[in-house]
Amino acid sequence: MEKYEISSLTMMMAMTHYFGQTREDKATMNIPFVMHLKGEFDKKKLEDALQKILSTKIMNTWFSVEDNRFFANEKEYVPYVLEDEDVEGDTLEEKLQKVAAIAKELTVQPLALFEKDQRQYFFKVYNLQEDYHILYMSVHHAFLDFGSIMIALKSLYSVYNGGEVLFEGSSEFSKFMGEEIEFLKSEGAAHEDAYWAKELQGAKPVDFSKLPVQTRTDINPDDLMIIFEKSELKEMAEKFRTSVFNIMMLIAHMAIAKTNDSNDTMTQYAISNRPDAEYRYTLGCITRMLTNRAIFDDDMTVGELNKLMRKKIGDGYQNRHVAGKTPLGSIPYVVAYEDLDDLDVLPYFNGEPVQMDYVHIARTMEFLCILLIPIGFDKLSIGVITDVARFGEHAETFLRNAQLAFRFLKNYPDRTFGDYMRKDVTLDTMELLDQEEGYELIAI
Repeated sequence: MEKYEISSLTMMMAMTHYFGQTREDKATMNIPFVMHLKGEFDKKKLEDALQKILSTKIMNTWFSVEDNRFFANEKEYVPYVLEDEDVEGDTLEEKLQKVAAIAKELTVQPLALFEKDQRQYFFKVYNLQEDYHILYMSVHHAFLDFGSIMIALKSLYSVYNGGEVLFEGSSEFSKFMGEEIEFLKSEGAAHEDAYWAKELQGAKPVDFSKLPVQTRTDINPDDLMIIFEKSELKEMAEKFRTSVFNIMMLIAHMAIAKTNDSNDTMTQYAISNRPDAEYRYTLGCITRMLTNRAIFDDDMTVGELNKLMRKKIGDGYQNRHVAGKTPLGSIPYVVAYEDLDDLDVLPYFNGEPVQMDYVHIARTMEFLCILLIPIGFDKLSIGVITDVARFGEHAETFLRNAQLAFRFLKNYPDRTFGDYMRKDVTLDTMELLDQEEGYELIAI
């Protein structure tokens, strides 16, 4: 069985160490989904299809630590038995609520990272009606990133319907890791180190320990999300000759600036390396964490803000190999994004797109995980995962300011960043800008 080292410069090591060894709530980095399967259903066919996914190398891996170096250890695959359970209830809605509660209970259970003889994933079917079933899944982020999960799920339902898997022909995760480690020995790594030393000089990330003590206890983690029409984001990206991701990152950075009343903003963001054809459909957490620092000037227009964000993200990507040296969570705004349009991995079941619900649970993380994820085929959302008991109010403020930033970018191209940062400009008072300049606010 193969054993290979894991690079310290990917999200993989940071998560396995920070969340797998040093924390009590080891379920924090579980990635859980509830999938609604409607129409004709064959559990045996689904179980057989599941073997194709779970028998891959990365899904039969456990981690070990030797002299502060992380290793992935392959193990023999034991076929997975897909269990199912009938859900009792008088109505479909009652059954769905029961499954939602069960999913939360399952999600708080830690998955194995460092134990060879335990499972690194969990799947189960819940039977609601003859033509309506729920597939629950949970896998630790250290094994699969979001792109991998979507690749695996699209492949799962493809095999179920007699088709093929997407990851056939892609290079293995272990090869990716080997190339990473070889680069770290090269002269290029030193050049990248110098870039980041200059880029982060004088940076002072927001200290969440100094936030006001939260008084509210009624914040629901399921509510920490705002939704945008994908068409509007694409139109904005085309207008400013940038990408939807860059627009979303600009919105996030502007929201961070307004929330903290500071023009100097920083995030860590995940990039999955999937534009590289060789690893496009590779299963595994090939995600990198990059730091993005943007210092806005008050006189910058919307066009100039977009140029700045495009440059920062572009320069960061050029120096991506060593960017992960900033410890995960040391910058308290962590952004996760995956371009699923580009990957074409949205799963179908019985010819219809699968409704996938992310399972939110109470978490004790010391940062805001900002999820830029699709909602169906025509919407994108900004959601926040955090410790709502301590940072829920901060998350709500961030999301309000993100919505404000979107409207500002869309409706006020000639206004400046200083106008956006004005304390009297909020979601409820944006008409002030119309009254001052005669703008007509576009309804959203």
